[in-house]
Amino acid sequence: VAKAPLPQVARMNLDGSGLEAFLLPQGGTTDFKGIAVDPAGEQFYWLENKGPFGSPTAKLYRSDLQGGNIQVLRDLGDTNS
Repeated sequence: VAKAPLPQVARMNLDGSGLEAFLLPQGGTTDFKGIAVDPAGEQFYWLENKGPFGSPTAKLYRSDLQGGNIQVLRDLGDTNS
């Protein structure tokens, strides 16, 4: 039985060429739950977790628009953050 591919964010040119993975989940076999782009701030934000929103594994991430400089902004399962 083939495994389903990990969820990912992909990008491509306007003509449909150049399809490539842009971001892969940082937590392994997780799901993207929300995505936002801040073009003025040149930042990309996303939430990923293994369960429902606010589960102990939920984390909020940020990267630059090229998918680099990935940072965890908030660990929603960490009661100290």
